[in-house]
Amino acid sequence: MCCKQLMPDPDVAGRFYRTTFDGTPEPTDMGPAGSYTIFKGATTQVGGMMARPPQMKEVLQHWLTYVAVTDCDGSAKKVGELGRIMLRAPDDTLNVGRFAVCRDDQGVVFALFKAETA
Repeated sequence: MCCKQLMPDPDVAGRFYRTTFDGTPEPTDMGPAGSYTIFKGATTQVGGMMARPPQMKEVLQHWLTYVAVTDCDGSAKKVGELGRIMLRAPDDTLNVGRFAVCRDDQGVVFALFKAETA
């Protein structure tokens, strides 16, 4: 499991989280979407963050919990079969991986994530 934070100032937040959790930051170019910083503990991706894009200016900064899966599309399909809500269908994030955002029957929002392999 890992988390992603959507921040208004990722540089300030990045310094705090690097210092607090001793994570190694790896900035990743996502093309037109900007930069996404992956935090690693040794070689394992444990978190990430990005600047809040202009189209999400009304969304408060937050952490989104990601559950690592072996098949993002298959897991997303299962979420739908179980009657839960898909807030964002499976989609690729350049140089990062594939993810989908879901909501369970208690209202908790979470993401499914399959890391991109080299």
